[in-house]
Amino acid sequence: MNTVIQFFKYTSQSVAGMVGISVYILADTFFISLYSGADGLAVLNLILPVYGLIYAIGAMVGIGSATRYSICRARGENTDFYFVQSILWSGGKSLHRCYVYF
Repeated sequence: MNTVIQFFKYTSQSVAGMVGISVYILADTFFISLYSGADGLAVLNLILPVYGLIYAIGAMVGIGSATRYSICRARGENTDFYFVQSILWSGGKSLHRCYVYF
């Protein structure tokens, strides 16, 4: 496959995913401002950076684990470790956040 076509194939999927998340946040903001008013909108604007941080950490763990998994699978090595590691890392950080914030 041509490198340029392959590049645009993968980048277009990533951009479409980010546009989808942006539309979701826009619709969420609209309905919260409509029904909760200025107070609800202020709370939402305070929480959105936290949502972005959690999403970024999850994406880093997922993409990093998938990359390592693909590389090791192509080499014929055992790949179970990377899947289990990503699940344990995500679960451990989730439990840690629940313990710290609640």
